[in-house]
Amino acid sequence: MVEMNDSGRFRRIRQLARESYGVSCISGISESRSAAIAGVIAEERQRQLLVVTSSYTRAKKLAEDLSLFADQKIYVLPEEAPIRITFEAKSQDALVERLIAMSALAAGEDCIVVASVQSAVKRLAPKNLFLENKITLKLGGQVDLAQLKRQLIYMGYERVGSVEAKGQYSIRGGILDVYSPNQAHPCRVEFFDVEVDSIRFFDPLTQRSIEETQSIQVFPAQLIVQSDFLFEQAATRIREIYESFAKKLPGEKRERLISRQGHIVESLETVTNIQLLENYIHYLYDKTNFLWDYLQDGGVVIVDDPDR
Repeated sequence: MVEMNDSGRFRRIRQLARESYGVSCISGISESRSAAIAGVIAEERQRQLLVVTSSYTRAKKLAEDLSLFADQKIYVLPEEAPIRITFEAKSQDALVERLIAMSALAAGEDCIVVASVQSAVKRLAPKNLFLENKITLKLGGQVDLAQLKRQLIYMGYERVGSVEAKGQYSIRGGILDVYSPNQAHPCRVEFFDVEVDSIRFFDPLTQRSIEETQSIQVFPAQLIVQSDFLFEQAATRIREIYESFAKKLPGEKRERLISRQGHIVESLETVTNIQLLENYIHYLYDKTNFLWDYLQDGGVVIVDDPDR
């Protein structure tokens, strides 16, 4: 990490960082100096940091520069790709990158997240629901396997024969393999009846064990965290709202709106094209959150050159 000199200008920035609360703005300086100032703020506040930039390109560059001035782990949120009404899955890698950053913030990790404004204002499931759907497995703990399988499905995990990618799980007898987005390797949990007998990370290619651990935390594998009747209730809500609005439109526009409603409701009823439903997340939850809501108490939000 590059040490900052203690010039009068940086002493003033340090003082402001210690005394300020809420959202901070960095403006009126060259792009290369924004990282240095963000680094000073991170050092003084010793809290989670969210830096919002004008674009994904700027976010990547700022994160690269910021790594020279900060010790914390730095995550860059991926660029938001448009989702069409027809089935067209977004990059799974981008989804995993976002989930890793969200999991880090929600779990209280000492970290910095850099995001474009487009990514930062994306509506998310409530933080409390995201955390409630975190699974913690501990050596010697007791687990209801039927309930565990049900919860993994609600958390967006795909059941497969052999786990190879993040967001997948498999159960064979008394062995659970699960690959959580927040883990570098998949984990194998062996049960003796209902008791956790062993937990170890393994290489998905060779199936060989890497290391044993006392416990693991498994975070959701989709941005939409499900619960009983969540999609059914959302489908009913969308039908009522769209049909009410459609009555006010002339023929062709009304037909287009009803057609769109049909695609959305079909995705809800068949639990397909989940990434499309991210655009309609406000119909699924009474209250949604934004990325800054996932920060721990005292977390800092910095807007990089808001005039952009």
